[in-house]
Amino acid sequence: MLVLTRKENEAVIIQNNIKVVILNITSNTVKIGFECDKNIPVLREEVYLAIIEHNRMAQNMNRNDYEGVKVLWKKTKKA
Repeated sequence: MLVLTRKENEAVIIQNNIKVVILNITSNTVKIGFECDKNIPVLREEVYLAIIEHNRMAQNMNRNDYEGVKVLWKKTKKA
């Protein structure tokens, strides 16, 4: 892991197309801004890990699970 020290309004550039700016520092939080193309996903770690877990669970679904979801989906659409 690369560890850098930055002050407010200082930045780090990643691969010439992502700029990470320290916007504000308080006693227990740091506000960070990201400047990058809209097609580059920027996710909080807990969101990223939740997506990975949901994808893993979806890959492990069997045919019966899928059929149950289809039935529930049809009921929801009728309501």
